[in-house]
Amino acid sequence: MTPLPLNCLLLFPSYVKYQAKKSLQEILSREMFAPQVFGRKKNVDVAWQWGLEMEYWHSQGHYNIVIAMGEKAVQLKLEHHLIAHYLKVSALALRRSNILMLLKGVQKSPNRSRSEYEKAILDAWSFDPGFGEYLELLRKVIAFRIRKKNPDMALLKSFEQEYIEFELNKKLAAFVLGS
Repeated sequence: MTPLPLNCLLLFPSYVKYQAKKSLQEILSREMFAPQVFGRKKNVDVAWQWGLEMEYWHSQGHYNIVIAMGEKAVQLKLEHHLIAHYLKVSALALRRSNILMLLKGVQKSPNRSRSEYEKAILDAWSFDPGFGEYLELLRKVIAFRIRKKNPDMALLKSFEQEYIEFELNKKLAAFVLGS
């Protein structure tokens, strides 16, 4: 007798639950963690519990765990809106974190100019305009440039934030119109 293929076994709820529990323990043990939500309630939807576990780890900032869980959920054919949502937002959070680290490297590099750093920030912002942290970095660059250009700007002090916002909007408009 030949063993049943995995696709057929995934039709049995008890096997799916067993595989999900085993997979979750495997994913979490790599990071020296244990399940926090999954398996606490009996006779409930496995996909829902999986999504709640993903929600927990996302709230803890362990985006790599959430992404690994999301990828495993696809293999196990677990479908739930929580799984899809937390896979998406964790991937985005991890990507943003990586880009911020790259930008920090560009900023600290002795081989890069401030204008190259500014261009790198604008490029990052163009791919993810909803992330305000890029605009904050750009505001800091603009404020530094303004202070460096006009060290004795007593009159401008009271309008400094408005002037920074004006310069920021000019840079964004020039970037958008230039691309």
